[in-house]
Amino acid sequence: MTTDTSASWREIERTTVFSKFGRSVDRVEFELPDGRKEEFYLKRECPGVAVLALTTDQRVILARQYRPGPDRVLYELPGGVLEPGEDALDAVVRELLEETGYQGEVHAAGPYWLDAYSNVRHFAFFATGCVKVAEPTPERTEFIDVVTFGLAEFRSRVLRSGEMTDTAAAYLALDVLNLL
Repeated sequence: MTTDTSASWREIERTTVFSKFGRSVDRVEFELPDGRKEEFYLKRECPGVAVLALTTDQRVILARQYRPGPDRVLYELPGGVLEPGEDALDAVVRELLEETGYQGEVHAAGPYWLDAYSNVRHFAFFATGCVKVAEPTPERTEFIDVVTFGLAEFRSRVLRSGEMTDTAAAYLALDVLNLL
């Protein structure tokens, strides 16, 4: 028997303990279904986008950059956060161009939740026929090396390497493209 336990969680108190760069962390105390009280630390973030971008010769375009959380250089799908009022498709087209200098035909692959302790919804896209039309114009905190991989090497990195972020978006896009 399945029960709806989400209806029996009750928020008691919420306090923002940190806020910067469009992200915040809230301390939230809940009364649980069994009556106990527990506190959780939840992230509030802006919605995000990521795109699996394929060049005309079927190479995957990636951003290689240092990431302070894991303290290492990682490969990422081009992407970022939506500006206030911005549509996800417009955001991903903008991010692809800003981070890599490429443009292509962009399509939605599907939405996904970032993790269980965040309110953020991300949107996965794929782009085909990508060609370089400009030099990248990264944000002031981004220092990106644009790299490309063939599909076999990209799949290996997504599935096994532990060197990538955005793996949920990559899986969604590869599945929609029948490239898993």
